[in-house]
Amino acid sequence: MTAFSGLLRGSFCACAILTVAAGCSGSQTQTGALVPAESGAAATQLSRLGVGSSMAPDVASSDLLYVADSKDDSVRVYSFPAGKPQGRLAGVRADALCSGRDGDVVAPARSEVLRYAHGGTRPIGELHSPFSSAQQFCAIDPATGDVAVSGSSATQSGVAIFARAKGPATIYAAPRNGGYVSLAYDNDGDLFAQTNAGILVELARNAKRFRAVDWGGAQPPHAGAIQWDGKYLAIASDATILRYAVSGYRASPAGRVALESVVGRPFEIYNGKIAVPDARGVALFGYPSGGSPVSLIKDVGNVGAVTLSRGSRSKFAITTYHYDNLRTGWNDHETTLKYSNVNSSSFGLLHTVTLDDQVDAQPLLVPNVKTKRGSKSGSAHEVVYVATESNSIYAIDASSAAVLFQTNLGAPVPTPLGCNNNGPNVGIDGTPVIDRAAGVMYVIAYTLENKVPTYRIHELSLADLSEVTPPVVASASHELTDGTTYTFNATYQRQRPGLLEAGGNVYAAFGSFCDFSASQSRGWVLGWQAGSLTPFAANRLNDMLATSPDSFFLSSVWMSGFGVAADPTGNVYFVTGNSDYSGNTYTGTTNVQESVVKVSSDLTQMLSIFTPSNVGMLDAYDADLGAGGVMLLPIGASTPLAAAAGKTGTMFLLDQNSLGGYVQSGPNNDLAEVSVGGCWCGPSYYAVKKTQQRIVASGGNSVTLWQVKSKPTVRLTLMGSAAVPTGQDPGFFTTVSSNKRGRNAIIWALARPQSPPGPMTLVALAAESAHGRSKLATLYQASAGYWASQNGNANVVPVVANGKVYIASYQQLEIFGLGGTAATAPTGHAIPATAYRGAVKTRNEVTGTLVKVAGSEIVLRTRTGKLVRVDVAAARKNQRVQDLIAGRPFDVRGTYDAAGVMHAATVIRAKPSPSTWPLDR
Repeated sequence: MTAFSGLLRGSFCACAILTVAAGCSGSQTQTGALVPAESGAAATQLSRLGVGSSMAPDVASSDLLYVADSKDDSVRVYSFPAGKPQGRLAGVRADALCSGRDGDVVAPARSEVLRYAHGGTRPIGELHSPFSSAQQFCAIDPATGDVAVSGSSATQSGVAIFARAKGPATIYAAPRNGGYVSLAYDNDGDLFAQTNAGILVELARNAKRFRAVDWGGAQPPHAGAIQWDGKYLAIASDATILRYAVSGYRASPAGRVALESVVGRPFEIYNGKIAVPDARGVALFGYPSGGSPVSLIKDVGNVGAVTLSRGSRSKFAITTYHYDNLRTGWNDHETTLKYSNVNSSSFGLLHTVTLDDQVDAQPLLVPNVKTKRGSKSGSAHEVVYVATESNSIYAIDASSAAVLFQTNLGAPVPTPLGCNNNGPNVGIDGTPVIDRAAGVMYVIAYTLENKVPTYRIHELSLADLSEVTPPVVASASHELTDGTTYTFNATYQRQRPGLLEAGGNVYAAFGSFCDFSASQSRGWVLGWQAGSLTPFAANRLNDMLATSPDSFFLSSVWMSGFGVAADPTGNVYFVTGNSDYSGNTYTGTTNVQESVVKVSSDLTQMLSIFTPSNVGMLDAYDADLGAGGVMLLPIGASTPLAAAAGKTGTMFLLDQNSLGGYVQSGPNNDLAEVSVGGCWCGPSYYAVKKTQQRIVASGGNSVTLWQVKSKPTVRLTLMGSAAVPTGQDPGFFTTVSSNKRGRNAIIWALARPQSPPGPMTLVALAAESAHGRSKLATLYQASAGYWASQNGNANVVPVVANGKVYIASYQQLEIFGLGGTAATAPTGHAIPATAYRGAVKTRNEVTGTLVKVAGSEIVLRTRTGKLVRVDVAAARKNQRVQDLIAGRPFDVRGTYDAAGVMHAATVIRAKPSPSTWPLDR
């Protein structure tokens, strides 16, 4: 134990120091009940404190800076960060100020601790403090609402903690050699206190006593006030803010912020700004950029304390893939992240959370979830839900990044059918969907049950991830064209697209694993009633043919993970992939490959379809239109629109009411076509005005921004573009954030790794380029997330809400925001070949460009120029070969014989760039 810990323990045991004995537990209780504002004499006193106070109207949703002015015993209130006067609390001689998560402001005033609602002019409550000295400080636990007040009196000094802002208080004695000069809670409810002797102590959540924090030789030379900046403990030292990571009662330096003012009093950090009281008033600096003040409040006589009260605007929830059922990917309620603060000086990595497997599903976010499980049960949290390929679901606090609780839905299926264009495990592959009103999440887990792959749909409580309704096995059957019945078989189907909830129903779509077992795998869309999980009486089977030339069916729905969409009336939209490579099995009714499809909510009717005129070529060359999803544009013009693009890079603009059908020869019956680059991707959307719509495409290696024009005809006009450093297959995913209409929208792109295993890249672009310039300006670019799978695309979606960006990838969730640090490239490892230990076990692997096909033998040219002969007879017999197209790269797994011929067990299309190919073995 450190020397200070001994002194502190001694002070707790030296009962004579205190008026009421603290005891060796380190704490005592004292009556200090909260006095409600409306009760008796107390109400009269609290009402009197409001006389002469005033506040501007409509401040409820604004961030407010409260400044204690000891010159006239008032608290002045300003807008933040503009610094415009908004009001004044008269007759309040506040010795300290602090604010809570709900915006309430606490003002210790000698023996009274007053509590004000955000923007309120009269106290809503009073706590009785055991301290009466003017040297007081306070802090509010963001997790519980506990109020901590430090100070001293003639008989005692220390910290009084009022649980949930109510009495009685628990008192922790100060050390004999002095009191405290500042208090701060971190996101987890750990309380830090700085003594006037420069000693930092911590009261961990649920601990009995303060313990000294070890500086490890990096103690600040002149330690002063402290604050929690969202990730680090910030400590004032003259004109510098020193940042420390604190773990296990040990502080480690994490950077410094240089200011032009000496920080002599408690300061406040929020939203990329730091408010510093000084002799002139309050200076506002960038944080953590520091430097010169960006604003100055000059009309305060003598500042004693400051605090920032957050406005009561509701937080944005993300409950489904790409934010809404239209799949726009647009958050138009983002008030924090702006052009001015999304930069390397103000924005960066806040937290990294370790997960148990690869993440292919998009994270979901729900504010104000009252949890029923974990150490913080009963508290309200903004929760990030992340599902992994090990069938684990994590509930993570968005502020602290603490894992609140998690659940596992069963053993995943290892390498289904030997397909390696995913991780070695396939579990939760499609993004779940949340019904916030019901407080539940719907998720489909792929599990190995008695050696049989099985899909189950689960309804889980958001509060603890427990089963609300018994899970239901996914099952279906459909009649084929010859009258026989085809039955859904989970062994051959991949549930990849994001789930959809619409009209009281939940929908899921299915594709294939590497197009293997194409005689058994067909594209399905299934539905269940929300709540009961009763399966629909009908379903959609996209290929109902009884025969095909190559016994190759598919017409899968995979869309690179993009979600199945729905319009406001509940009609369901999706895009299909390739079918038989003969290129002549399209019918438009009994087989609907390479098409955008609209079906009724009960899945019984196909209401409309769009199929490109080159459907046969798309089938023959495995050039799926269904490599991307379909996005529905909100109705902003006379014609409701839809947009979709696939591997060939053509983005089609369609009429939702009548998608366009199939034109066998001649131009397609669509509204517009533009080239956006090969698209294993999906579009995003925003609008500047109701009739000024924008589509963000992300094919190839570029973001392209398109204006949708409706007069005199519907067309797309290129507004701007930006190159993105992406790898693997062409394309990537984007989302958009803005405050209301998108004139200052930010496009968030997440590029795939250029040479997996390796980091991905987060890019933030200014959507509306200045003066009509064609190049979109880059606001921020940094490594974000890690990807280990060399054959499976990183179809990762950046999730942006409430001032933060969430990136879930291989075994980790990263949270970015204001005040974060510079993100360094994450490190990790490749998934070893031995990890793909499912249906196919092989010893050797080779990747190269296909140069020759001769019967059952093919020839590959490797990255070094070496020619390798491959016998594909066994792979063909077992339906483990994708379409063999000369000039395309392929990855072959199998075994070499003595003559150097590879006998293939699987042949799968490889990524275009040799830098992404796995090592030959």
